[in-house]
Amino acid sequence: MTVVQLNGNSTGYITGGNFLETQTSNGRYYTLNLIDDSNGKFYVSGGNFVNFDPSNSSSENPNACFLADGYKVNQEEVTNEDGTTTRIIMLFLMNNI
Repeated sequence: MTVVQLNGNSTGYITGGNFLETQTSNGRYYTLNLIDDSNGKFYVSGGNFVNFDPSNSSSENPNACFLADGYKVNQEEVTNEDGTTTRIIMLFLMNNI
């Protein structure tokens, strides 16, 4: 239920890639997740995320922003063949938009 998970004082640098979590827990995707009571930190500066917004991660309570400084997200909704909708989240440097 998690694609990348950090514990303790871990640091995760996400600079690109495609990230898809297919299962939810309590209606939330835990694509990027910090173990409760850990001091971990994500710095996301690239990548494509399906149904997960690293600028407003609901895997944390309260929601957390995992973006590296200077980055923002761009969201696109895609309608699938079965009629369901998928959110694609892409990251960009703010001065490149």
